[in-house]
Amino acid sequence: MQFAKARSNTPGTYTLVQSDDTLGTISFLGADGTDMANYAATIKAEVDGTAASNDMPGRLVFSTTSDGSGTATERMRIRNNGLVTKPYQYYLLVDRSSDLGGYDANGSFGTPLIFNRIVTEQKDSSMSSAFNTSTGLFTAPVSGVYQLIASAYNISGVSFTQSWFTYNGGRMSYSDWVAATGVAIVQNSQIVYLAAGSTVGYHPHAGGGNSSITITASANHTWMRITFIG
Repeated sequence: MQFAKARSNTPGTYTLVQSDDTLGTISFLGADGTDMANYAATIKAEVDGTAASNDMPGRLVFSTTSDGSGTATERMRIRNNGLVTKPYQYYLLVDRSSDLGGYDANGSFGTPLIFNRIVTEQKDSSMSSAFNTSTGLFTAPVSGVYQLIASAYNISGVSFTQSWFTYNGGRMSYSDWVAATGVAIVQNSQIVYLAAGSTVGYHPHAGGGNSSITITASANHTWMRITFIG
């Protein structure tokens, strides 16, 4: 199966195509009980740059339609240079809008630091937020591999000794980051598989009876990022 296009309606002529011209589309439609006029998904091949003799840069654009919509939206683009972009790939950045007092850095191993502000949450509008600013818990929207990165800071003189991520109300195995010496800023980075519906948070730990400390709000030092890899 081949798709071909020229900027001419005359057979046998080869008028040069332009960047962003569509060269061919594969469309998928389904009966919705009324008609069969709405796309569920499309795959488009487009010109991706300036074409010339024996030079035809191209891209593929993959689109799907959200639940409750009749219009397909671009989800993935493979560019002429091989770079792949996914404009709706899930991404979350959260932080604190103010200092957090009374944080238990000694026990409560399965209780996360509460990040109470969503800075960015990249997702399709049909999805509900996956983060709870009251509990500090992220709920995985789909099963897959996620990157988790977090940091916490305090200026109260308490030294963090380690940190880990919480998982479904407990301490996540294989996620401890241990400081060689006590530090005021503690970070952690993990790549993990999460089943859909699993909950994750971040727990900085100090020990030594530090059951009520203040976590300092800071765009530089107190935050958490979660990225869905696939």
